[in-house]
Amino acid sequence: MSQISIPHVAYFPLEIQLPKIDPPVLSDALRIPPELYVDAEHHGAVYCPDCGVMCSRMPRLLAKRKDDVDAFFFHMPGYDDVPCPHRKSAAGGG
Repeated sequence: MSQISIPHVAYFPLEIQLPKIDPPVLSDALRIPPELYVDAEHHGAVYCPDCGVMCSRMPRLLAKRKDDVDAFFFHMPGYDDVPCPHRKSAAGGG
């Protein structure tokens, strides 16, 4: 499945970060948009609030990528089988 940019993530720091957390656990977690992400503080502790998969930000340290695209959040790889509104089916055809 291809990804759609995630508008904000749930900040949920744990002593040992898990690759996926049940979304109801994240319901009261602080929400962070890409422009308020601080790599040193948030990296490894942000999750998609809709599916619970760990996320990261691209680029991690700058406001824009080299191609001038604004920073955005994405799901970490390996969880394409987890349903999420921020993913769309790649079987669209065309």
